[in-house]
Amino acid sequence: MINLITVKTLGKFAVINGDKMITEDEIRSPQITKMFICLAMHRDDPYSREELKDAMWEEGDIDNSFGALKNMICRTRKKISDKVDVPFILLEKGKYVWNNELEVEFDFERFDDYILTTINEKDEEIKYLKLERAVELYNGDFIHEVKDGHWVKVLQNYYLLDLFQLLLQHKMQLYFLMLLLIQLLLRLLMYKFSFFLT
Repeated sequence: MINLITVKTLGKFAVINGDKMITEDEIRSPQITKMFICLAMHRDDPYSREELKDAMWEEGDIDNSFGALKNMICRTRKKISDKVDVPFILLEKGKYVWNNELEVEFDFERFDDYILTTINEKDEEIKYLKLERAVELYNGDFIHEVKDGHWVKVLQNYYLLDLFQLLLQHKMQLYFLMLLLIQLLLRLLMYKFSFFLT
């Protein structure tokens, strides 16, 4: 039986499983968030232990790196397992892998779908609706609480610039374009304001 979880990464991180949910406020560890995202994003192409260690601590070597990796895997399992119905991290042939019985729906994948299908859309009204849905999904930077890691920074910049460029490049009616830009800016301001309050 396939279980489905929804993972929010654009803005506040959250894992949603039916009526169960865990957020970054409960996890209180950017490293656990980063580990969870690393494994879930690479569910079809698992990291070796060495690659996973490099993705987690690319700034340099740490003492007993494989011990630290094992500890981080244990902490991630412990923190999130009661919100997920099946074990989500497995060890197979020396690799930590995502359990295929647990399907993942990422908000950034839906965001990408809206952006990509908008590119060739001829109907201005449908184009506006798709862009509006992309704006609704964008609640802030990709896993904003994670401050280290080149791959994280690349994705944070990619999603924000991708949306702005698409909004500006499309020959939409100026009225629609301004509405979307205002909506996006308001959402970003609310996100930044709520971040400073926490």
